[in-house]
Amino acid sequence: MAPSPPIASADALRRPGIHLVLSTGDRWPGAAHLLTTAERARADAFRHEQSRGEFVVGRALVRRLVAAATGLPAREIPIKQMMGKAPTENSKGVRLPNLPQVRDIMNEEYENMLAGKQTAQQALDNAVTRGNAAIKEAGQ
Repeated sequence: MAPSPPIASADALRRPGIHLVLSTGDRWPGAAHLLTTAERARADAFRHEQSRGEFVVGRALVRRLVAAATGLPAREIPIKQMMGKAPTENSKGVRLPNLPQVRDIMNEEYENMLAGKQTAQQALDNAVTRGNAAIKEAGQ
């Protein structure tokens, strides 16, 4: 099994206050071993690999953080999604047409900015223009 990424110290997590944890992406080899059978089935239902990865890493990271703060084994930390009520047809899932294309556009513009090909403002403006076009195209 691949090693887990480093996590904040238990002492730091036990201090009162807000704790910010930055995840480095949607890849963490071995993270799935921290998921329950139901969570693995839910992860398998995602259409897009990136969304699946973000779900798996997010759940595993929450378990690792709570385990570090409480001293409990990470695999034994339950996570309950509290929606308050059953989802309706209008509240299920992400409702952005062409989401994978929009995500790719955003990544391309960000990479162009990092490569020095455009300013941050140009990257944002281009992402908005191209993203809106992709959304409009999906609605036709």
